[in-house]
Amino acid sequence: MTKVPTSVNIRIVDELDKEVKKRIATAKARYFESHICEKLTEGNTKPLFNHINKAKGQSNYISSLKDTTYEQIPDKLAEHFANVYNSHIYKPPEFEPKQCTQMPALQIVESGVKSYLISLDPRKASGPDNISPMLLKMFASYVPSFVGSISYMLQASLDSGQLPTVWKTAVVTPLHKGGPKTEVNNYRPVSITPILCKCLEHILCSNMWTHIDANTILSSQQHGFRKGFSTTTQLLHVVHNATEALDRKDDHHIISFDFSKAFDKVPHSLMLQKLRAYRFNDKVCSWIEEWLRDRVSVVSVNGSRSGEFPVRSGVPQGSVLGPLLFLLFIEDMPNRVKFSQCRLYADDTLLCSTYPTQDDLQHDVDELVLWACKWGMTFNPLKCSHMQIGQDVPAFDITINNTPIPPTNSMKYLGVTIDSSLTWDTHVHNIVRKSNRQLGMLKRHISHASSQTKLLAFNSIVRTTLEYACQVWSPYKKGLSKLIDNVQRKAVRWIYRLPRICSVTECMCNHGIVPFSIRRLHLDETFLRKVEANHYKVNLSDYIKFNTVHNTRHRTLDTHHRLNQAKYSYFNRARKLLVVSNIEPTNPDHN
Repeated sequence: MTKVPTSVNIRIVDELDKEVKKRIATAKARYFESHICEKLTEGNTKPLFNHINKAKGQSNYISSLKDTTYEQIPDKLAEHFANVYNSHIYKPPEFEPKQCTQMPALQIVESGVKSYLISLDPRKASGPDNISPMLLKMFASYVPSFVGSISYMLQASLDSGQLPTVWKTAVVTPLHKGGPKTEVNNYRPVSITPILCKCLEHILCSNMWTHIDANTILSSQQHGFRKGFSTTTQLLHVVHNATEALDRKDDHHIISFDFSKAFDKVPHSLMLQKLRAYRFNDKVCSWIEEWLRDRVSVVSVNGSRSGEFPVRSGVPQGSVLGPLLFLLFIEDMPNRVKFSQCRLYADDTLLCSTYPTQDDLQHDVDELVLWACKWGMTFNPLKCSHMQIGQDVPAFDITINNTPIPPTNSMKYLGVTIDSSLTWDTHVHNIVRKSNRQLGMLKRHISHASSQTKLLAFNSIVRTTLEYACQVWSPYKKGLSKLIDNVQRKAVRWIYRLPRICSVTECMCNHGIVPFSIRRLHLDETFLRKVEANHYKVNLSDYIKFNTVHNTRHRTLDTHHRLNQAKYSYFNRARKLLVVSNIEPTNPDHN
C-alpha cells in the first residue's frame, strides 16, 4: 500500500527541517567564535581564509597541467622553475663602490639566538630538515643547554664557512598567480628553507644592516625592505613631484620598468664581487658564497615531490638574506641616469624626469638597459610602460633595444593606479570594485557569524583594501569619497542585519564606527606624527616650506595652486596639521 504524505506529516517534516537548519546555524556560529573571531582579534586572518578557501573548494591541489599526466606534474613544474635560472658566466664589470670602512668580526650571542627561537611561530611549516618550529621553541624555553649548543653550531658554521647540505635545500610550493590553472607559466615558486639556517641569516642580516647604515651604502631612492621606508613613502615622493609638475604645467614623464625574473637571475659571482667591494666581513662573504653554491630545490605538490634541480643563480626566495642581497646588487643602478631620477622599491623601478628632451630620456633608458646587460639582468620591454603627466599619450617614443615601450595614460605602481591627470578616479573605482567583491565573498561564506566576527573580518580584509596608502590618493572629489563610504555603509547593514527602514548612520554612531572619510583624516595625522617621531625617513622640509621672512601668524604662507590635485595633495594637507599645535596623534585602528 502506497503511503501518501498527509498534511500532518508534511508539517512535521517542515518543523524538523527548520530545527536542523537552526542547529547547523548555531554550530557554525560557535565555530566562528571559537576558531575565527579570536584569531581575528589577534590580527591573524589565516583561519578565516582557510575557511573561505575550503568552502570555495580552493587549495594548493593541482589537478592537471597542459600536456602533462598527473604523475608528471611535480617534475613539469620543477623543469619550468629550473629553466628560469641564469647559468651564463660573466666577466666582472667595472664597479666603483662607495668608500666604506671594514665590517667588524661577528660574534653570535646566546641571548639573541634564544630570543629568535622563542619567538618562532609554531604554526609555520618545517623546513627540508623536518625540524619543526614548535620543537625548537619548546627546547629553547625548557632546556637550558640547548640554546648554547645551537649558538656554538651557528658560530662554527660562520667561522668555517661550511654549511650542512640540507641548509642549501629548499622545498618549493607552486602558488597560482592567475590565469588558467593548466598553464605552467601561471605558477610562482614559494620556497621553504630550514629554520636554523634562517636563524643564522637573521644574525648576519642584522649585522650587515648596521654596516650598511654606518656607511650609507644604500641611497634614499631605494625604499624596499628597509626600516623607515615603505610603499607609502615611495609613492608620496613620486606623486608629489608629478603633482608639482602638473600644477606648473611642466612636462613630466614616468617610465615603469619590469625586470624579467629579477630575484632569480642575479649572477652569484657578480653578487659576491659587490659584497666584497662594500667591505663586508670576510667570514660573512665566505659563508654567503658557500650558502649560494650548489643550492638545490624540490617541488612539493599534491603530496608528491619532484627530483632535485640545481639553483644556478639568483638570491634564494623565502630566505631572510635574499632581499638584502638583492638591494645591494642593484644599489648602483640609479647612478647611471643623468637627466632623470631613478626610484626603486626592490626591483620595481621608475624613471621620473621633468622637462626632458627625447634624446635625454632615451639616454637614461639606454643607460639602465646597459647596466642590466652588464650585470646579467634583463628588462621585458612589453611589460614596461611610459606615461606623461597631463597628457593622454606621451609626446616621445622611447624604446628598449629598439622595441617601443608601450605608452599609457595610467600605470599601477606598488598597488596604486596612477593616472596621467592625477585625479585618482581610476584607482578609486578599482579598489571599490575589488572591495565589493571581497564583501560579497564574506557575505557568502560567513553569514552565520556574529556581528563582532563580521566586523573584524570586514576590517581585516575589506577596510585594508580601501585604506592602503590612502595618504597618497585621498580623493578631493565628493563623488569618489561617497563611493568608498557606500561600501562601508553596505557592510554595516549586513554586519548588524539592519532592515531597510533602519538608519545606517545611527547604527555606526551607536557602535563607534568612524566613516572612511573621517578615518583618512586620522590616518593623515598619524602618518605625519610618525614622520615627526622619525619612524619614517621623510624630510618634511623637502616638501613643506616654512616662511621665515614675512610675519605671518603660523610661519607659513599658503602657496597658490592652480589645480585641485596640488591643493589637496598630502603635503599640503599636512601643512595645515603642522600649524595646529594642540592636535594629538589619533590612532585610527581602535575600531
